[in-house]
Amino acid sequence: MKKFFSINNLLNLFFVTIFINYSFFLYRIISRSNPWIVGDWLTNYENGLVRRGFFGEIFLFLIEIINFEILNILFLVICLFAFIFYYFSLKIIKQSKINYIYLLIVISPATYLFSFYDPLTTGRKEILIFVFFSYYIYSIKNEYSFSNIINNCLFFITGICLVLNHEIIIFFMFYPLFIKTLLIGKYKFILIKSEVLFIVGCLLGLFILALFSNSNDPNTPNLICEKIISFNLNENVCNGPIKDTYLTQSVLLKFINHTIYYIKNFNYFYYFYYFCLFLIAVIFIFLFVEKPKQNKKLFLFFLFNILQVIFLLILFIIVNDWGRYLNIYFITTSLVLIKFFKFNIKYNNIFAKTLVLTLIILNINSWNMPHCCNKKFGNGIFSLKERIEIRLNTANGYEDKPRQILINFLNKF
Repeated sequence: MKKFFSINNLLNLFFVTIFINYSFFLYRIISRSNPWIVGDWLTNYENGLVRRGFFGEIFLFLIEIINFEILNILFLVICLFAFIFYYFSLKIIKQSKINYIYLLIVISPATYLFSFYDPLTTGRKEILIFVFFSYYIYSIKNEYSFSNIINNCLFFITGICLVLNHEIIIFFMFYPLFIKTLLIGKYKFILIKSEVLFIVGCLLGLFILALFSNSNDPNTPNLICEKIISFNLNENVCNGPIKDTYLTQSVLLKFINHTIYYIKNFNYFYYFYYFCLFLIAVIFIFLFVEKPKQNKKLFLFFLFNILQVIFLLILFIIVNDWGRYLNIYFITTSLVLIKFFKFNIKYNNIFAKTLVLTLIILNINSWNMPHCCNKKFGNGIFSLKERIEIRLNTANGYEDKPRQILINFLNKF
C-alpha cells in the first residue's frame, strides 16, 4: 500500500488524469468545430501566405490525400502532441530525485492544472511549443548537446515553422539559449550555434510574414473559409481567428486605439496578484535551491526570468488570452528548475511533512489562473462547479447524452 502511494505512482496517476481530461474536452471542442481552436488549426494558404496558416496548409493537403474524416484526424493529431508533451514532462521530473517540492511546482493551477481548471485551454496551438521545449529540456545532457550540423539545420527550420504556426513563440525564443548557457563552462559559439539559429529562424519567420503575408486582400478570409468548409465542416468554424487574416490600415488603427484604451482603463491592482506569485517563487527558490554549488546558475536563472517577465508584460497588458502565455512561461520555467537545479530540503519531523502537504493541497485547490479576459485569480476548486455549469449551459445548442448526465448530476448539489 505504501508503494502504491509513492511519489512516482502519484505523478503517473496525475499525468494520466490530466491527459484524459485534456482528451475529453478536446474531443468536445473539436466535435463542435470551435472557431477559436479548430479554425485556428485549419487556417491555410488558400489565398497566399497568412499568419498561423502553416500547420493548416500541410494538414489539409494530407487530408485530401488520405481522405479521412478531418475532425477525427485533427483530434488524434493534437492528442498525440499532448501525449508527447506529458510524456517528456514526466521523464524530466523522474530524471531528478523526486520529492514533495516537485509536486508543489508541478501540481499547480499555473502549470499542469491550467487546462483542468479551464477546459477552453485544451487544443491550443501552444501545444507545439510545449512539445519542442519539453523534448529539448529532456534530451539536453551537457554543453555539447545539439551542437552538430544536423541539429543546427533542424533548429533553424523549427524556429521558422513555429513562427509560421503561431507568432507567440517570439516571446519565448530565448529559452533554448538560456538553458544551454546554464550548462556551458567556457563560452564557444559552436556550442550555442543551434540555439542561436533557432532565434534567427524565429526572426526570419516573422520577417517572412511581415514582408510576404497576403493580409491586405479582403477576399483572404473567405477563400480560407471556403477551403475548410469544403471538407464538410460547419461555416461557424470561420468565425474566429480566420477573420483576422485580413488586416487593413483601419483594422490596425482600431487595434492601436483599443490597446491605448485598454492600458488607460486597466486595473493595475491585478499586477499585485502576479507579483506576489513571482515573489513567492523567488523566495522559495532562494531558500531551497542548493548553494553555493549552483550560485552561477542561480544568478543566470534570476536574470533571465526578470528579463522574460518584463518581455511578457506586453502580452499581459494587451492581449485577452494572456493566461495561455503565462502558462507557457510557468511550465517551461518549472521544467528548467526541475531539470537543472537541486532542492535541498529534508523532512525531519511529521510537522515539516504536514506543512509541505498542506501547501500542496492549498496550492491545488485555493486558486486558479483564467486563460483570458479577467486578470484576477479564480477561486480554484470552490468555483469549479459554477464554471462547469457555465460551459455546459452555453454549448451552442449541442445536445448530447454526456452533457445532460453532467447537468443532472450537478443539479443535485
